Amino acid sequence: MVLFASPSIYIIKPLGAAGTPATVIGVFLLILWLMGTLTRTAHRVRPTPMHWLLGAVALAALASLVAGMLRPTTGAEVSSAERGLIMLASWAGVVLLAADALHSRRRLDVFLRFLVLMASILGAMGLVQFVFQVDFVSLLHLPGLTQNSSGGGLYLRSGFPRVSVTSLHSIEYAAVLGVILPIAIYLAFTAPRGRVWPWCQLGLIFVAIPLTVSRSGMVGLLLGITFAFVIATRRQRLCLLAALPVIVVMFRFFIPGLAGTIRDLILGSRTDQSVVGRTRDYEAVSAFFAQSPIFGRGAFTFLPDVYRTLDNQFLGTLVEQGLVGLLAFVLFIICGILMCIVAGYSAPTRELRSQAWAVAVGITTGFVLCGTFDAFGFPMAMGIFFLLLGAAGAVWQFHRRPARRLPLSDGVRLTRPGHMLIAGCMILTLVGGACVIGTAKGEFEAQGSVVVALPGESGQNIYDQKVEVAGVSDVVAALMASSSVKQALEAQGVAAFTVTVGDGSREPYTEAQGNGPMLWISARGPTELSASNRADVVREELKTQLKAIQLGRGIPEGYFIVAGDAFVQPNVFARPVNRSVAAAALLLMTVLGAMLLGAALRRTRRWSTRGIIDLAGLPRRSIAPTIR
Repeated sequence: MVLFASPSIYIIKPLGAAGTPATVIGVFLLILWLMGTLTRTAHRVRPTPMHWLLGAVALAALASLVAGMLRPTTGAEVSSAERGLIMLASWAGVVLLAADALHSRRRLDVFLRFLVLMASILGAMGLVQFVFQVDFVSLLHLPGLTQNSSGGGLYLRSGFPRVSVTSLHSIEYAAVLGVILPIAIYLAFTAPRGRVWPWCQLGLIFVAIPLTVSRSGMVGLLLGITFAFVIATRRQRLCLLAALPVIVVMFRFFIPGLAGTIRDLILGSRTDQSVVGRTRDYEAVSAFFAQSPIFGRGAFTFLPDVYRTLDNQFLGTLVEQGLVGLLAFVLFIICGILMCIVAGYSAPTRELRSQAWAVAVGITTGFVLCGTFDAFGFPMAMGIFFLLLGAAGAVWQFHRRPARRLPLSDGVRLTRPGHMLIAGCMILTLVGGACVIGTAKGEFEAQGSVVVALPGESGQNIYDQKVEVAGVSDVVAALMASSSVKQALEAQGVAAFTVTVGDGSREPYTEAQGNGPMLWISARGPTELSASNRADVVREELKTQLKAIQLGRGIPEGYFIVAGDAFVQPNVFARPVNRSVAAAALLLMTVLGAMLLGAALRRTRRWSTRGIIDLAGLPRRSIAPTIR
C-alpha cells in the first residue's frame, strides 16, 4: 500500500534520499526478521535457496563497495553507495519476511489477492489519468514528507499521454503491472464460475498497460498472454483467442491511433533514438568493465547525472559490482523462477500449480524487464519485484519443504571446531582486508579551462577583442575523445584525461554534456606534479589538433580559431580513497559471512550437535524430566 500510495519522490527529510516510507518499512521488516530469527525457538523454518543466494547478493555488494571505496571517489558517490546499501537492506527485509511469514497456502493466497487488488486500483487510476489528465503525484502528498526530486506526471509520446500514476516513470508503471499481471491471470482463470470480480481486476490491469505507450509494457503483456494460454483450459483458450481481436478493435475504436503507435514502437525500434542510445552505451560499459572486471567500480556508485544512464540493470550491475555481483544477482532471480516451477510440478491440484507458475512468470517478467531499464532507480518496481521473490520462497516452503515445529528447547549448536573455523575465517578476512585498505592510495587531479575563440583584427592580441565560438568547442571535445588522439596522448604517458564542454561532467564516457565556448581540461596522476604536467600535455595536444583542422583551407593564420585564456598553472587537488567506508563495509561483510557460514555448518553433522539445550545452557539430564 505504501509503495503504491506514496510516490517515491516524497521522503522523510532527516533521512535523506533513502527516507521514502517504503524503504523505511523494508528496513524495519529486516530488523523484525533478524529479531525473530535470533530469538525464535518454538517455530523454525528451514532456509530455502533464496535465503542463501540473497546472502550471496549482499556479500557481493559489500565486497564491491570495499573495492570501490579503495579507488578515488567523490562525496556524491559515497552518499549514493550508502543510500544503495539502505535500499538493499530494505529489499532484503521484504524478501526474508515474505518467504518466512507466508508459511501457509492460505497466507500466500490472501497476499496474492491483495497484491492484485492494489494493482487493479493502480490500473483504474491509470485509466482516470489517461482520460482526465490527473497528476496523482502532486495529489498524493502525504503529510510530513518532503519532495526530494521531480518525477511522475504526464508527458506525451506520439500525441498520447503516457500514464504513470504514482510511479516515477511510465516504464516503471508498466513494469509493476506487467509483474503482477500473471497473478491476476491465475486468479481469474481459476475462479469459480459466476465470479466476475477477478475478471474485472484482470481487465483493469490488462487495459492499463498499453496506456503507458512503452515497449517494456508490451513485453510484459506478451509474457502474460503466453502464460494465460499455458494454464487455460481448452474452453478458456478458445474464449481467449476470440477475445484478443475484439480487444484490439475496441482499442482502435475508442483510442484511435494507439494500436498503430505501439506497433510502430515495436517494428521501428531499430531506428528509435531510445534504442540507439542503449546500444551506444556498450562502448562505455566495456571501458568501465575493463577497469575492474571482478568486483566492479563500487556498488551503487555509478551516478547517472555524472556518467550516463544505463537503461539496462544487468549492465549497470556489471559496471558497479563486476562479474561477481552480476552472477549473484542473476542466480538469485533464476533461483526464484526455478523454485516456483519445480513447486508447481509437484502441486496436487491445477489451482496450486497455476499459483506457483504465476509467481514464476511474474518474476520472469521482472527479470526480462531488468534488461530494458535501470530498475534499481525505481523503488516501486523493485519493491514489487522483491515481494514476488519473497513469495517464491514461500511457495517453496510449503510445497517442497514444510515448516517444522520443534519442541521449545530443541536446538542445534556448533561444535568447538566449528566455532574455531568461523573465528579463523573472520580473522583472515579482517586482516587481509585491513592490509588492502591500508595500502590503497589516492590520486591527484589537475584542471584548467580554455576558451575557443576568434582573434580580433589580423595581428591583434587575441585577449583584447576575442569573439567566442561556442559550436567549435563541441567539435574539439569530440576530436579529443577520438581513438587517434587518445593513442597519441597515451604514447606521451597520459592515459586518464577528459576534455569537457562548459559545465558538463568531467568524468570519462559521460553523457552529461555542457555547452558554450569554454573547455575544461582534466588529467589525473599519482602525484601533484605528474597530474599538472599531464594537464599541460593535454592542453598542448588540444592546441595542435585545433590548428591542424584549420591548416590548408586558405584561412590566414591570424584568423585561426584558437584556444584562448589558456591556464598557466592548472588547479590541482587530491582525490583520496575512502578508508572509513571501506572498513565499515568490510566489517559488515565479515559479520554477514560469519552468519552464513555458521548457518551452513549447523546443517552438517560434522560441525554441529543436536540435543535439548535450554537458554541457560543446563545439561540435558537436568531438564529432561521437566520437558516430559
